[in-house]
Amino acid sequence: NGEGQLGVMAAMMLMTVLYTCRVARPEITRAITFLAKRITKWDFRCDQRLHRLMCYVNCATDDQMMGWIGDDPTELSAHLFCDADFAGCPYTLKSTNGCHADIQGPNSRIPWSSGSNGQTSTAQSTPEAELNSLNSGLKSRGEPCLDLLGTILGQFHDKGWKLTVNVHEDNTTAIAGVRSGKN
Repeated sequence: NGEGQLGVMAAMMLMTVLYTCRVARPEITRAITFLAKRITKWDFRCDQRLHRLMCYVNCATDDQMMGWIGDDPTELSAHLFCDADFAGCPYTLKSTNGCHADIQGPNSRIPWSSGSNGQTSTAQSTPEAELNSLNSGLKSRGEPCLDLLGTILGQFHDKGWKLTVNVHEDNTTAIAGVRSGKN
């Protein structure tokens, strides 16, 4: 493989793109954070990955995240989508969590938060990685959502109304584990 040539300027490039990513381009969060973790161990493959990332950013400049509201506030509900890859890091084999939170109604979709972070330990299975992602998403996005949206939407509902967060998961084993109430 060899030593990468872009390592000297990689930190500056990644942090510039990370700022934009946090504001309006959440889909590139994982790629940026993966490369940022490699700054002190930069190699030729990192050069290739950075080049690919910059080419994507360059060709997708017109892409934008959008939201719309077309419903009465009483019809809106909070949704949390969590997912994980299994052993996604080729160097450490650790999984990565991804989370997207939005407000939905029959004619509404407003994204309000998203993020990606690496898991701190190596998962032994896909359901374990997914449960870790659910836990992380609920702590970092689900609980704050209850406070924030309860305050905003609570004024449109009767006393005693409680906001719930609809959690979405795609792994049937993880869903069964959560539904059992034992995990």
